[in-house]
Amino acid sequence: MPGTAARADDGILQLLCGIVPALDALLGCPQSTTTAAASDAPAPSPAPSPPQPTVRSADAVRATAPIVRFAPDLLLVTFREAATRPQIVALLRSLGARLARTIPKIGVSVVHAPPGRRNAVQGALRRSPLVLGAQRDPVLQALDTTPNDELWPSQWGLRQLDLPQAWDLTQGAASVIVAVVDTGVDAGHPDLRDAVLPGLDITRGGTDASDDEGHGTAVAGIIAARTDNFAGQAGVCWNCVLLPVKVLDANGAGDTSTVAAGIVRAVDLGARVINLSLGGPVPTQALADAVAYAQQKDVVVVAAAGNSATAAPFYPAAYPGVVAVAASDPGTRLYPWSDYGDWVGLAAPGCNVAPALDGGYRDFCGTSSATPIVAGLAALAVSAAPAATNAEIVAALEKASSPIGQGVRYGDVRAVETLEALGIRAPARVLTTTITGSLSRAVPTRRFARAVAPGRVAVSLFFTGSGSLAVTVTTPGGTRLARRSGESPLRLSVRSGGGLLRFLLSGAQAKHRFTLTLAGAQ
Repeated sequence: MPGTAARADDGILQLLCGIVPALDALLGCPQSTTTAAASDAPAPSPAPSPPQPTVRSADAVRATAPIVRFAPDLLLVTFREAATRPQIVALLRSLGARLARTIPKIGVSVVHAPPGRRNAVQGALRRSPLVLGAQRDPVLQALDTTPNDELWPSQWGLRQLDLPQAWDLTQGAASVIVAVVDTGVDAGHPDLRDAVLPGLDITRGGTDASDDEGHGTAVAGIIAARTDNFAGQAGVCWNCVLLPVKVLDANGAGDTSTVAAGIVRAVDLGARVINLSLGGPVPTQALADAVAYAQQKDVVVVAAAGNSATAAPFYPAAYPGVVAVAASDPGTRLYPWSDYGDWVGLAAPGCNVAPALDGGYRDFCGTSSATPIVAGLAALAVSAAPAATNAEIVAALEKASSPIGQGVRYGDVRAVETLEALGIRAPARVLTTTITGSLSRAVPTRRFARAVAPGRVAVSLFFTGSGSLAVTVTTPGGTRLARRSGESPLRLSVRSGGGLLRFLLSGAQAKHRFTLTLAGAQ
């Protein structure tokens, strides 16, 4: 196993070779080299400045607004079964309203009323003998899994991929190992604690895979920084674990035989995904065989396409079956420094927040930064579909990508669509209706009628004051579906074929304020 100290000067030279082809002759680069170098974006072509990683904890989480909002011009109306359409149309016309649409299966009519008269129209409809109920149409807020990490507002790339929606489906599994074959990993970084397995140092031998360059630590954080911990950044795969395999020295360089050995060891140690944010312009049989070995063991291999702004193949990314990753910008176009070509399959955001060796964070740009996003997404996919093969995971990434024009064969990766391509879908949305009011000795009962979708409806009654109340659910024909009585809270569940349900609250012997909530899946 070759050492690295004696090769330091050569390593620096090899690191530059192939990155800017026009300079190769000036640098005296050999015509062929087996060096695999970490592919950071080169200085001559700086990336557009991404949002700075400022800490803004106050807006790190998309809060659910406690204030109820309603559509200013819509009402949800349930007409009596005996009401005819001409009667309904005439009633609405007399009120200056009109029928916008109907949902016949659940007996709901959507009525458009002038915004300034909506409440007056609602009151008139409630008083009409043709109407069972009329309510304002609440505006629902879309929710997704938004992490509370301080730097989340700066992580435009993960939001661009719709990762918050993917995290609704899976946040990764601790059983999924992602190998970071790189300069090592700083396992002591606050955002990587408990995320890093004991690793290997292929360059010198032994198990000390600590990072003396910083590149591998940045890669590791993008893949699996601990997330939703009120600090630092969010990782793509929250719960996946990292296997550091050190194959590059303190100058970010290493020969292909060392990299090939690292790939093989990562496979043998159980890696399901291997991240290779490194490469060079010359193929070797050793590296090709190592990649093939990983693929035979059903491991997903993800590699950086390079930062030379060229279509010339870059290895190992250009080997068959490897997921080659270019770098896209906030406008979902390739950065000008990113490599491209028919051999490049996918793109991902190329400038990201990443952990630094000093325990802080840095802006990290290059295809080296884009690659761990795809590796993390592959790990999420494996977490959600553990029986999926390497070929199925790669096919899902490709099928789900969004075309971005010339430069890559498929497009920019998409998180939710990748999971859906593997048959992982969100559970049914739960729609809720909340009714509030009061009961007293003078008004001991309240009746309500609400239209519900087919399926199971969860009913919850919360109320203040001592004593018991009862909630009874019936069909419009009077058939009792369920009844529950007792102290707050009361919970019950009924199955409905869709349409109108009636709710009776009764039993008040004292003053009670109540909230009745109906929740059903759509």
